[in-house]
Amino acid sequence: MMFDLVVGFIILPIFIGVGAFIEWLLKKHETSSTSVIWNISVWMLIGGGITTLAQAVLTVVGVPLSYSLVIAGVTAVIGFWKQRYFFHIHKPTFHQLWFWMITFAFCAVLFTRSFSRVMYTWDSIAFWVPKMVALSESQLVNTHTLEPFNHPEYPLLLPISGADAMIIAQKPNETAAKVVFFGYSLAFVGMFGVFLLKYNTPWKALFWMFLLLSSFIVREHIAGEYAGTADILVGTYMAGGAIASLSGQPIIGLLLWMMLPWAKSEGLVFTLAVSGLLFLWNKPLRPWIVGFGIVLIGSWRAIVKWMGVDSSQYFKLNEIYARPWIAYATYSVHAFREEFRNIQKWNFIFYVFLAQTIRSFSAIWKNKWVMTIYLGLLAQIVMYIVICTITPEEQASFIAAAISRLALHLAPIAVVMASYLHAKKHQST
Repeated sequence: MMFDLVVGFIILPIFIGVGAFIEWLLKKHETSSTSVIWNISVWMLIGGGITTLAQAVLTVVGVPLSYSLVIAGVTAVIGFWKQRYFFHIHKPTFHQLWFWMITFAFCAVLFTRSFSRVMYTWDSIAFWVPKMVALSESQLVNTHTLEPFNHPEYPLLLPISGADAMIIAQKPNETAAKVVFFGYSLAFVGMFGVFLLKYNTPWKALFWMFLLLSSFIVREHIAGEYAGTADILVGTYMAGGAIASLSGQPIIGLLLWMMLPWAKSEGLVFTLAVSGLLFLWNKPLRPWIVGFGIVLIGSWRAIVKWMGVDSSQYFKLNEIYARPWIAYATYSVHAFREEFRNIQKWNFIFYVFLAQTIRSFSAIWKNKWVMTIYLGLLAQIVMYIVICTITPEEQASFIAAAISRLALHLAPIAVVMASYLHAKKHQST
């Protein structure tokens, strides 16, 4: 068991170091944070996305995952060396210290639950975990490796992350993979905590943190049997991009948002919406939007095209049967309404988000960044409703199976925006 943990913890510094290297390249364009927790968290999210995507691209030219993992390790060493001056720890206040002690202790308790459960949900056993095992064995991203499983067109952030841990372990090792997955969640917690302490007292920051982490579905996807699915990564990168953008690091925020489609294809809608809006009103970001879009989104779409697999996951229009469209759309809207009202699953996350949105409507309208995020969320919700309405499957069964994971994409950013608007409202009074 200890060996399994160590294997997982070998992958995390590689991802963090690659992220440090990427952020070092961006330094002349954007001011870095002086918070060690912030930097390590941002580096983890950037590094995990860039490393796994680069590994997928390199396999197309015949470079196995194990070889590219060595390249990533060398890059990580360079990244840590270039960023060595950012590891000087600033002494936290007493209240900040106990905030982090309580938060990370709670996360540690969550993580221990992973060892008592296997990753046992339909998506996990149908394709996410099998893809990890297959990739760790073949070490190549191609049709032969992926086509035996459901959704071969799905992005591979989660499977390659797990496969990397299995390659180091030299065997299919679920525990080592879980360590890596938990690293993504811990990185988001780190970013969110620094963000909360910037605008709130430690007590208020702790309230917002526990509002998110205490919800049933979030807990299960971080450390329960749902840990083997990629849905939590959609919420992580969506909310992480919002946190970075609202913290004065728009390039980092854009980079995280551009990685959303690499986490799961459903994230493409939010990415396109916010990128399009930013392209219209934020001229300095335009070259970054085009560049990140070509590299981060275009490369995976090119690989899918090269593999020749079916990428029309939801929009199989030839399979849609005649139906009363208004009634179906109404049913979809009601389904999401009921899901958001489910306190057992989501605590009061969506109630608080709605209340804070209504309370701060004028502030949302005046702030371009906040308005952009809200319009991106609106586009995401509308697309989910469209998907649930036109699905070729039986509608009620599809919604029952999918709606909680779709809402999970929105829960982290809902808490982020509610906490930010609440803090800004009190600062202005």
